[in-house]
Order: sequence, then C-alpha cells, then structure tokens
Amino acid sequence: MERRDFNIVDAFLLTGLTAFLMVYFDVRYLLYDTVVTGGDTASWMGVADHLAEVLLPNGRLMGWDMGNFCGYPNFNFYFIPPFLLAVLPAKLLGIPLTITLKWVIMSGIFMFPSAVYFGLRWMGYRFPIPVVGSAASLLFLFNESYTMFGANTLSTFAGEFCYMFAFSLFALFIGSFYKGTKEERWMVRNGILFGLIGLCHLFVFIPAIFLFFFAYLNGTRLRYLIGVGAVAFVCMAFWILPLAAYRYPYTTPVYMIWQEFVNLRYSMAGLLGLILLTAPRFAVHVIGRLEKKEMLPKISFLIFSLIGGFAAAYLIGNYLVYGSALWSTGLHYPETTGAIIGKDFAESLKPFLLPVSLGVGMAVTLPGVFLLHRANFSGFCRAFGSICFAAVVFIGACGLHGFITGKISNAALQKQLSSPWFIAILYGGFCIGIFAYLILSKRFQEKVEKYARLAPADRLLLWTVLMFGCVTAYFSAHFLEVPDIRFLPPLSFALMMVFAVDTLEPFIAEKGKGFRILFGFTACYLAVVAVIFGAVKSGNWYRFNNKGYEMASGYPEFAEINRYLRTAYEKENPDPLNAPRVAYEKCDLYGSFGGDRVFESLLLFSGRQTLEGIHYAGSIAARFNAFIQTEFSRDIKTPKPQILSMINPGALPVHFDLYNISHLVVMTDTVKQALSGSDRFEREAQFGAASLYRYIGCKGRYVEVPDVRPVRYTGEKWVDDFFSWYKYPEGNDVLLVPDRYVTDRADRAVFFDSTDRVFDLGRFRSNRLDRKDLKIDSDIDHLRIRFTTNKPGIPHLVKVSYFPNWKVDGANGVYPVSPHLMMVIPRQKTVTLTYARSGWELAGLAVTCIGLFFILSAAFMRRLKKPKTEAENPAASRRWERLLSVVEKHAAAARPYILCLVIVSAAFLIAAGAAFRNRPVRTYIAGYHLYKEGNLQRDRKNLADADSAFRKAILTMKPLLDARSAYDHRDVINCILTTAMCHENLGEEDAAELWYLNLLSDYPYSRYVGEANVKLARIYRNRARNEFAPRDEQQNSVHVEQALGWMEKSLSRYRSAVEEDRFSVWAKYAVDDLKAERQRMDQWTKNISLLQTDEKFGNRMRSLTQRLEDLLNREKITNPKLQAPNSKQ
Repeated sequence: MERRDFNIVDAFLLTGLTAFLMVYFDVRYLLYDTVVTGGDTASWMGVADHLAEVLLPNGRLMGWDMGNFCGYPNFNFYFIPPFLLAVLPAKLLGIPLTITLKWVIMSGIFMFPSAVYFGLRWMGYRFPIPVVGSAASLLFLFNESYTMFGANTLSTFAGEFCYMFAFSLFALFIGSFYKGTKEERWMVRNGILFGLIGLCHLFVFIPAIFLFFFAYLNGTRLRYLIGVGAVAFVCMAFWILPLAAYRYPYTTPVYMIWQEFVNLRYSMAGLLGLILLTAPRFAVHVIGRLEKKEMLPKISFLIFSLIGGFAAAYLIGNYLVYGSALWSTGLHYPETTGAIIGKDFAESLKPFLLPVSLGVGMAVTLPGVFLLHRANFSGFCRAFGSICFAAVVFIGACGLHGFITGKISNAALQKQLSSPWFIAILYGGFCIGIFAYLILSKRFQEKVEKYARLAPADRLLLWTVLMFGCVTAYFSAHFLEVPDIRFLPPLSFALMMVFAVDTLEPFIAEKGKGFRILFGFTACYLAVVAVIFGAVKSGNWYRFNNKGYEMASGYPEFAEINRYLRTAYEKENPDPLNAPRVAYEKCDLYGSFGGDRVFESLLLFSGRQTLEGIHYAGSIAARFNAFIQTEFSRDIKTPKPQILSMINPGALPVHFDLYNISHLVVMTDTVKQALSGSDRFEREAQFGAASLYRYIGCKGRYVEVPDVRPVRYTGEKWVDDFFSWYKYPEGNDVLLVPDRYVTDRADRAVFFDSTDRVFDLGRFRSNRLDRKDLKIDSDIDHLRIRFTTNKPGIPHLVKVSYFPNWKVDGANGVYPVSPHLMMVIPRQKTVTLTYARSGWELAGLAVTCIGLFFILSAAFMRRLKKPKTEAENPAASRRWERLLSVVEKHAAAARPYILCLVIVSAAFLIAAGAAFRNRPVRTYIAGYHLYKEGNLQRDRKNLADADSAFRKAILTMKPLLDARSAYDHRDVINCILTTAMCHENLGEEDAAELWYLNLLSDYPYSRYVGEANVKLARIYRNRARNEFAPRDEQQNSVHVEQALGWMEKSLSRYRSAVEEDRFSVWAKYAVDDLKAERQRMDQWTKNISLLQTDEKFGNRMRSLTQRLEDLLNREKITNPKLQAPNSKQ
C-alpha cells in the first residue's frame, strides 16, 4: 500500500515538473511553422532538410552535402539520431519539418527530469530521493552560468541540442547500467542505450565509458561488460568505423581550451566546490569504515580536508587582496586597487597567500591527525562534513535570496534586503544552527553511525569514478584536440547527485511516510521557485529561437536576397545548385535577418552553395574557408584563433576562381570600401544595409583545366602544407597533388614533375596545359558530378572538396589537389564522379546489420527455449564456461594493479594536460603580465625592476617563439610584438627591429602587417631624430646623411602600412604619425639649408617631404594590389 502511494506521489510530482517545463517554455512556440534560429541552432534546419530531402531518399544516413565548405560529408562526423527523430515524423506523418525539429531540440530538456528519476530509481534510491533528484535536475538545467558547455537550457538553445539529448539518455543509462551490473541483466538494453548515447554525442559517450571501470572495480564479471560493449559497438559500427578511419586528415580538429579556467584561482574554486559537495557523503563513508580499522579511508579524508582548507583559505585570501577583481583572468590580471584590506596591506600579503593558505589547510587537518588513532576520529569526520554541508546551504540560500530580491521593484526595499549584514545574520545564523545541530545532536550522531554502516558504498564509488574520469578527460582534452568544457557538465551532474541524492538518501528515506511525501513536495516546490526567480535568459532565448527567421525584423530583406540569388543564373541552369558559389562577410551585423549565422544556410533558403557552415570540425576545407573569409571580412570570427588574412581584395580573384565564387554579400562599410576600389568587383544590388557584389571575373565553371600542369607533392602532411600554400595566392596557379594518392601509372605519367616544397614553384609555370578551344559542360548534384570535355587526357580540376568516398567512371582515379579540391584525368569525353560507400562504411554497415540480426535472433530464441540445466549443456559450452571462469579469476586478481595503473596514468594525463595545454595563450598571458609589470615599475621610476620584468618577459616567450613554426595561433604574433616592445623599452632597438622584420617575413598575409610596419617606421624615425640632434659642424654631413637614410626607410615603412594593410587601424595610425611628422620635416629642411652641406641633402630632404605629402593625400594612393612582402614564392 505504501509503495503504491509513493508511486502515485512520484507520478504526480514528475508529471508536474515536466508540465512546468512545458508551461515555462510555452510549447505553442513549437507549433510555429517557422525556421528555428539562434546561435548554432540557426543552421540546424538546413542539416535536417538535407537528411530528409537528399540522404534518406537515396537510402543513406550519411552522404555528401554541396551546401558548405565546397562540399563536405554530412553526418559522417556528426550525430544522426536526433536529426533522424525529427525527419521521420515529417516524412511519415506529413508534419512540417520545421515543427518536428523544434520538438526534438526541446526533447532533451523535457526528458531530463524523467530520465534522472528512472536512473536514480534503478540505482535503488528510495522514495522520495528519485523525485528529489529530478527536482535538482531543474537547477542543473537552468544553470545560466555558461552558454556552450552543454546539458543546460542556454547551451541547448545555442545549438548543443544533440548533447542535451544524449545527456538525458546518459542519466537514464547510469541507473540502467548500475542495476544491470548488480543483477547481470539488461545486457542488450544497456548495450543499445550505450551505443545510442555514442551516436547522439561522443562527448557524453566518453563519460559513459568510465562507468565500465566502476563496474570492473565493483566486481562485475568481464563477460557482462564485454557483452554490453559489443552490443554498443554493433549499434555504432556503421558510423564509428568510417569516422575513426577518416578523422585524419579529412576533418579539422577544434582545439578549444577554456582559458578562463586555466589559473589557480579558478582551479581552487572548482576544487573547493567539489569538496564542499562531496565531503558530507565522504565523511559518512569514512565513519562506516572505522570499525574495520582501515587506515586508507582515514588518510584519504585527512588529505581531502587539507585540500579543502587550503582551497578555501586561498580563495578567501585572494578576495581580501583583490576584492571584486578576484575573478579577473587572462590579460586582465586582478589588481589590488579594490582590496578589502587596503592596497598596501594587500601588496604585502600577496606573496604569502600560498604559504598562509597551506598553513590554514594544515591547521584544519591537525585535529584529524591528532585523532587518527583514537576512537573519536568520527567526530572530526562529522565536523568537517557538517561545515561543508552548512556552507553549501548558506551559498544556496544566498543565491536564491539574490534571485528573489532582484525581482523586487522597490529600490529602497531591495537595497535593505540585499545588505550583506542582513544576509549574514539571516542565513548565517540559520546555517550556524544547522552546523550546531549536526555536531552536538547525539541522536543525529547515532543516525550517522547507523547509516554509515548501511549506506551502499558502490553508488558512491560510481559517482566518484565518474567525477575522476571527467576530471581526467578535461585535462586530456589537450591531447585529444577537443573542447575541454564538454566534460564539465557530467562532472557537475555527478557532484549534484552526490550532494542532493546520495548524501540525503539514508537520512530522508528512513523517515516516516508523511515526512517523506512532504519532503518530496517541498524539494519540487523550491526547485520550481528557484527557476522562476533565478532564470533570466532561458525564456527569452527560447522564444527568440522558436519565433524563427520569419519573425525577424530584417527577414523581408533576407528573403529578397535569397530570391535574387536563386534566380541570378536561371538562364544558364534552372537548378541553383549548379550556379557559382556565394560568399558572405563574417560579421555581427546579421541579427536583424535572424542570426549571425544566417548565410550558412544559403542552400536551404536560396539553393546556392556557400563557404563556411555549421560543421566546421567535419570538413577538410574549414581552415581554408576561414582564411578566405578573412580576406573579405572586417571581423575575424572563427572557432580557432589561427593566424588568418588581412582584408585583401587583391587576393580574392585567385581564390574566387579556385572556388567558383560569383557573388559576395557584404555588410560593413570597411569591406564595401575595399571592394569598391577594385576593378574586379562591382556592386550589383542593395538590400537594406546588405550589399551584393559580383566578381566579374567568375567563369561559372565547377570543372576546369588549370593553366599550369599540376605537380606531384611528396610531403607527408599534405593538408597542413597545402594550407601554407594557400596563404600565398600569387603561387596558387601551380596546383599540387599528393604523390601517394596517384597510384595509376598512366596518371603518374601526366603529373611528371614532383616537389617536396609548397613554395618556390615558379620553375613549373613554363609547363602550360593546352586550354585552346576548351569546352566543358558539367552538372552537379549532391551525390554525383557529371561533365563532358573535349580535352581528355589532361588534368581537370573539380572545384569540390576531396573525400575518399568519391569514385569515378571515365577516369582512372580521383585525387586530392591543393587546396583541398579534386582532380581527375579524363580518359573519355564523359566523366561521372559518384559519392559511393567507402570500404570502411561497408564494413561498418555489415557489422551493424549482421550483429543486430544475431542479437535479435538470440533474443527471439531465448524466449522460445526454456533454460537448460547444467547437465543438459553440451561439453563445449561447459569448457567455454570454465575458460571464462579462469579469465574472470585472473581479472579479479588484477583489480588492485589495474586500479593503481589507471590512477597513475590519470595523474600523468592530468599533470601533463595542465602543464602543456594552451601553450601559446598561456605564454602570451605570462609574458604580457611581465611586460605590464615592467611598464608599471618604470612609471614608478623603479628602472632596475622594470628592466628585470622586461627581460623576464622576453625569456618567458622565447621558447614559444623559437618553436613558432609549429603553432598556427594568433598569440604567437602577440608574443612577437610583446617581445619587440620589451626590447624597445630596454633600449635594444636592433633586437626589436629584428622581431618586427621576422613578423613581416613569416606572416606577410596577416592582420599584423600594418602594426609591424608602423613600429618599424617609428624606430627608423627615432633614429633619424637622433641623427638630426645638434652636433659640431665636422660631424654634420655624416649625421645628416644617416638621418636622411633612416627617414627614407621610415617613410617606406609608413607607405607599406598604408598600402599593404590599408583597412586596418594601423594604417590610420600611420597617417596620424605622418601628419605629426610633417611640421618636423619642414623645420629639418630649414636647418639643412642653413648648414654648409652638399646640395644633394637639400634635394633629398625635399624629395622626402614630397613623398610624405603624397602619402597624406589619400586620394593619390591606389588600391593595394596583391601584396606578398618578403614572399616565399
């Protein structure tokens, strides 16, 4: 009867939580037949539409998409099930895909409380703890402190809906897997669920793997774990095998380390949070082990308390020293100007923060050390756990109080209620009371000791292994080249479950029926109240996204652009997919159209192909497309901080010809000015603030014969090397083909030249291909490219990205060619390229199909047959069982050694990841802080300290700069500039000059060319000023000669800044400098005329003055041509 009542309450509360989500997120918005937008979400409709309209009708789940990146393998490297879940109802039931996609995006959020509930219930948590966990999951969902980590509302609305969907399955899998390992059942169910998580999101799949290690430590038989893993592999094989085979070199790994967390203060905050949330449960666990006289739990708890005390003391000390600037990070290092204890005292305390904090940590641990061998060690455990519990309650109460008072409209009342003293007295007193009860109550002490003996340790082990695995994965992200932040949500979830579920369960579940029901209702009520008062952005983001593009203020203009583009080449070919590509400027000005990523979906809206799309990591072309987009974009907007191009209209014809681009959408005045000054572009149409430019040199061909015979490239890392080749457009007429791909003897004979370098290709230009009377007709579809040519036997460039799945009829092979396109040598007039299934794809499909057949057959046969007795089992089966028993026995014996090996390996990965991750960023930040310290000391007239800081900065950045060729990262250039400025401050102008020249030599295409030239010009200008200083008459001629020489070099550098990097702010600085210099030069001219020197000096001075005037007359400066200073060609 009681069980039934509990089930009714659970059902009521769980239904209420789900209903609350559906009311809070007004589900009527999900019924709007509009294209969903918002962040990355703005591009998901095009992906889903491609699955529905191209891939599924061709019997595929993965296939080619011509829409972005010059074509890319859609779903080969992304997650299929969530999109399939949206497409199937649309295809089968006729529901608009726009609506089904919105529901699937929200499904992970709506499922999460129920998934948490059933997961916890399968783990054996008693009423009302599973529904309390569901209530806590609301707080987890509505945590608005981050927007792209995953598994919360904001991340989901920003585009991480596959992660949210997988995370809901993960919460379910935790409970199902735990129950399965305990009872050795549900092997197939858990395997399918595990595989489904992997298919939905790999970054959730990795934490799920850690549960297998928990099960192994917990005594689960290997045969069960292998069975679950085998079923999961069968489910994933069709997708995971080709993904693993083609990840390198056909993808672009996104190395993303969240730099804000890479400092000791944030690390200590995370560590303290972990300790506060887990210490109460850990204390109960240690108390339960005291009777066994084991030392390891005691020592572990002492270390735990030492770390907790140290972390708390360190953070409190930093708060006293830095005040509200405590969380400043990166280049904005906290200053002591806002110190709570006063600036002077803070400066004196700052060097001692670490030793003082360590001393506090040792002081916290000291009572435990004293009681280590005494019977009342449990008192120390209970005290530390109670302090942590009270601290969490205090922090939570203060947070909820802040949210509630923030909604009060009466300013005076809000100020009174927000007073730190009021909060400290109200909640501090309450939490002190909790602490006193937990420490002084004999009844509570007896309960703790009782529950400590009865509480299952394996559930704590599960959460601990999951947390430890997530921490290891977080630091290992450096080696995996993946975003480290993806492993923080499962870590946070485990922490929440330990505190809100595993810690409370023995105390709440032993209470009476009425109290347990009341506690369940109270937990759900408080969670709903916290969401209502605490969530600020979630509702607005949801409504904005689901209103869709069509309700954006600028949508009519956007629709007009797409109508124009769709029909622009209608006469040539009615299918807009065969029209040339359309490029768009990357900037933040597309919000009125529905989102900054609106033009990524050009294929969906206009039928035209474009460049960068949503699946940046899933394309070989991503880096190349990012580079060309910076050539015509004012802003740099890329996932990776690479060293990309300046605005360079002169380079565009070469790259537009390579990609067959005819139109360019531009929003900023800077780029409009750049294109208007080029005779290769003309403004064709205007749509509000958006200008549409046509590249008048576009030939409209997706298949073409290059001017120069391509050359075989013998280097190993051809993708990286081709990217270097691409940065110098003046050499892009000589195409390169990776040598190892050309296996056909006849085709190798056509590519008769070879090289191991991507530069110095001029010697190959004399080998021209016969393009006379060339006639090519082509037709492009997503999965097929067909063309006819009158020039068989010579190389044909296909302006579509290369991937191994492309097969050809009418030629001997399909070869990658620089930058990342395809090349064929036709052996007949008609050539057809087909996107086929690769060997790895076929192998994966075979494993999945055959494996699922056997799994279903075995399940069906098991239902038909009754279990056999041991005597009825055949001898072979008994021998197999004996063999497995031997394996299990050895596996059990190896557990301690495997555990030690895993701990040591994880510790190494954590330490190495912490030491080596984000090296360019960390080096620049460290060097910049020292540079800043040097300037500060110089302002204080502490010249020796200033010089010391500058020299330390140079030494700090030197190792990175010595190895700079290995890093394509903007902070390498920032280190070059900072190093040069340090040398300037030290009076070492020659060293500074060398670094500026190195920058121009190594990165002549970058947005730092103007800065380097201006700083070189200033060095030369200052040298000229020094030479013009008054001296005796015998030295005048020599010094005037040298001064004029330096001034000529200075003006030359100013001209380079203005002409080569004309659209940067440094071009403006150059002009400002020249204006200031004009009067000085007039005075120098007079001084020279007074000296009895050669007339040539006066002529040179007048010539320099005229050159300066020409520079200041901006109308006389022509648009920059294709520039490559210090070219490598």
